[in-house]
Amino acid sequence: MKTTVDLPEELIIRGKKVALERKTTLKSMIENGLIREIQSPSPAKVGVIQSLRLLDSSIWNSVTADDYVKEQRTDWE
Repeated sequence: MKTTVDLPEELIIRGKKVALERKTTLKSMIENGLIREIQSPSPAKVGVIQSLRLLDSSIWNSVTADDYVKEQRTDWE
């Protein structure tokens, strides 16, 4: 079955180089990675909001939501 998947160009370039080194194909590497992920899935990546919900509420003592958001936004710049 054919399908189209948009992947970052740099990832494809690196994947092709590794495939050549391993004497295999990019297609084979992608198939093997997908099979491995299906058989033994990585732990689910928890989103930021979910992570915050799981934290003990005591960490928020004396921290306002506005201060927290300001701090997070400094990393975005």
